[in-house]
Order: sequence, then structure tokens, then C-alpha cells
Amino acid sequence: MKSQKKLLLGSALALVLLAGCGAQSAAPASSASSASSASPAAAQTSAASSAQKSGAASSAGAFAVTIAYDYARADTAASNQMAAWVEDKDGKLVKNLGATRFTATGGFARRKESLPLWVSKAHPEQWKESDVDAVAQATPQPGHQTITWDGTDETGAPVPDGTYTIWLEGTLYWTSDYRAHATVTVPAKGGPLEVTDEFTEDTAQNRDMITNVKMTVHGK
Repeated sequence: MKSQKKLLLGSALALVLLAGCGAQSAAPASSASSASSASPAAAQTSAASSAQKSGAASSAGAFAVTIAYDYARADTAASNQMAAWVEDKDGKLVKNLGATRFTATGGFARRKESLPLWVSKAHPEQWKESDVDAVAQATPQPGHQTITWDGTDETGAPVPDGTYTIWLEGTLYWTSDYRAHATVTVPAKGGPLEVTDEFTEDTAQNRDMITNVKMTVHGK
């Protein structure tokens, strides 16, 4: 009898152990199955998100235009005001690239001769404080200066294919302005752009404030 009881107990223990092992081995399989069924959807979502981010970054970084110039600070009043911007083929502003703080923060109303072309395009009188903060800049230091347009609009989105004009304006002395502009066609190929410049008045006052303006496309 003792031998039979030992045999029965041994068999029952073996069955319990086998059942336990089966439960342990089944659990990981279930987890793996659950993980594998969820992973493809998650991976696709992640991949799509990464692709969108990558595509946006790629488009935005496909080209850039630099505006290089030499700046000599004028010693007179009603001078040393500068702005740069981009507009589309219809003359509508696409992106502000910066404007000197005096004009951008209200000087355009107190001194209407300050950067009149930029004011007519940018309409700073309609801006919120955040718009002013994004555009207003200090007067440049004397020497070689560079401004860059990264091929995006005011929202940071890549501009669509088309023709764009990059402008640089400087108020030299009261009503005397210097203006330079160049046209770029998107998709843009790397290389120098043809710059056209002019003085609004035939005066020698501060005529050397902005010189050697060059605009260049960088990228594909």
C-alpha cells in the first residue's frame, strides 16, 4: 500500500509540475503574440510620423539664400535702419527676415520716412507683440553681415514651387533709401543670384552705409 501511495503521490506531483511548466511557457507566448500584433501598427504609425518629419525637414532644408553685405554705421540721425524680407511673384510678403528695432517697434509711425517699402509690405501696425519680438533686431555692427532665408514662410512651412524676390532695404538719411533685390525660382539651384540695387535719392549722405550686396542660393 505504501508503495502504491508513493506512486500515486509521485504521479500527482509530476502532473502539477507539468501543468505549471505549461502555464509558464504559454504566458510568454501569449505576451509575444500580443506584442507582435500591436507592434506593426505602432511601427507603421511611428514610421509615418518619422517620414513626415523627415520629409518636412528635407524640404525646408533643401535650399537657403544668403544675403551678404558690408555695413558702415552712419553718424547722422534718421539713418541706420534696415530690413530684409521675401515676397512672392504677386508682391505679397512671404517671410520677414528681420528689421531694426526702432522701426519695428513703432518708429515707422513716429518717423514715416523709415523703411517705407518694408512697412508697406509687412504692415507692422497690425502686429501683435509676439510678431514684433520675432522680427525686431539690433542695428548691425560695422563690418561684413549675413542674413539667411531658409526657404520657409512665416509659419515655418517650406514654400511651394514658384518665383520669390528677396529684398534688403536701408534708410540712409531721412527720405534717402537704399534697396537691393534678387529673384529666385523654387526648386532652386545653388549659385549666385543677380542683384539689382538702387538709391531712391541722388545724395552722397551715408551712401556707403550698405555696400557689396551679394545674394547666393545654397543647396541642390
